[in-house]
Amino acid sequence: MISVKAKSPKGKITLKDFSKMGLPNKGTNTEVNCAQLYNFNNNNKVLEKGLGIKSLTVYPANDITAEPYALDYQALGLEYFNKVMYFKQYFSYTNQTAHRLLFHGSDGKLYVFQMFSSANMLNWTYQIVFDTIPIVLEYKKDGLDSILISANDKLMVWSTGYTPYELSNVPTITSMSVYNDVLYCTIAGESDKIWYTSNLDPESVGTESDSTKYFTLSDECGSCRKMVNFKENLYVFRDYGISRLNTYAKSEPTYNQIYLSDSKIYPNTVSVCGDCVIFITRDGVYKFNGVSVSKIDVLQNLLIDSINEYAVAANLQDSYYLALRLNFNDDNIVGCETEADMKNNALIKLNLHDYSFEIIRGVDIKDMLALKAEIEEKIIVTFNSLHKDKIGEITNDGKCFDEVLPRVYRTNNIVQEQMEDITIRKMLVEGSKDVLLKVITDENEYSFTTYCDGINNFQSIIPCKMFKLEVSSNIENPSVNLIQLEYIKRN
Repeated sequence: MISVKAKSPKGKITLKDFSKMGLPNKGTNTEVNCAQLYNFNNNNKVLEKGLGIKSLTVYPANDITAEPYALDYQALGLEYFNKVMYFKQYFSYTNQTAHRLLFHGSDGKLYVFQMFSSANMLNWTYQIVFDTIPIVLEYKKDGLDSILISANDKLMVWSTGYTPYELSNVPTITSMSVYNDVLYCTIAGESDKIWYTSNLDPESVGTESDSTKYFTLSDECGSCRKMVNFKENLYVFRDYGISRLNTYAKSEPTYNQIYLSDSKIYPNTVSVCGDCVIFITRDGVYKFNGVSVSKIDVLQNLLIDSINEYAVAANLQDSYYLALRLNFNDDNIVGCETEADMKNNALIKLNLHDYSFEIIRGVDIKDMLALKAEIEEKIIVTFNSLHKDKIGEITNDGKCFDEVLPRVYRTNNIVQEQMEDITIRKMLVEGSKDVLLKVITDENEYSFTTYCDGINNFQSIIPCKMFKLEVSSNIENPSVNLIQLEYIKRN
């Protein structure tokens, strides 16, 4: 809790909600919301270390008591990693399931890792090379677990028990989904058309036949960017809207426009999250329930003037993870923000129950995989610039590859009733040693550093009409659970 008390007359402003960002409230006996919070967590209204990222670890067996170990990918000597994918294969004759991670590297090769094994290396699988970053679709082919892997230069099918094989003379597929045993997809250069084939044969896409056809999206919503199976329907997320496909038996599919957006939808942020789909546009975060779209009132100030063509998202355990570029409106340079080729600069973990969130500032995430495989449930990430030669996973240790990123909590302006002149005379900070507290007034800035773990008292003479508080820390395990300021009114 952070509180500000007046000696005479009595009054109090309480700053107790670290998590939500919003406009300041004015007056006495009033909550004042947080203006900025990154690389801190706020569990139980205590500022402490937040999310982190470490090198990817794996379990040697499907046993929660086993000790996970770091996956050895550095031995490959790759400049960067593009993408991590997951492929599950069930073998009926042994009644066993193989869990595999697929990695696409800077050399274009597709590497595979067998999970829950004694292996710790990635192996180049079947000599497969993709010149561009592939997309993957899991589906059933002839009753077998299969994946369809598409890139600009080739299209491949890999089914359980078979060697992956390349399909020839097939146009590049840019988005795809299987719904009611029909393959729906868009192809490069024709993003206003949706092809569909009832025989699940991607090799027939691009040429009309009795089993393969297409229809055109002709309204103002723009091109098809991502198809989503949600609540027993197939939805198409487009540049400026959402359409639902109507796929009645023995009739050609039609579509209905469900939502029209004033701002462009970023397709790689579209993620099914239980009973809703979350996505972002340039002006905010939105929730789609299958019928209507509503705005989630978070991140508004941080999204101003931010273009997020490279934003990506994933859903895991009732949280929406979103990597994007935010405008923090300060002069700080954190982590990846030193890199000239930075695409994103933050990762957000959004709680889907109450929309509270945490932010890691200073990470340039390229792609995310929400891995759910037996005992393994984690978010795996690759990077655009800083750390691009690494594969990471999200943690709660507050560090990025063993580096502590600068942490900041800043309030909005705290404005006294009728803009009265005050003097802040005392400050009490309860927390850990070496935490920096700043009181930023309309004219000056005053800094105080905690000198011990526990209660820290400071005497001060800080005249102002309005002020804001900033808490920052570079220590490994910070904690701040109380800041109290006392002031008197000046005549």
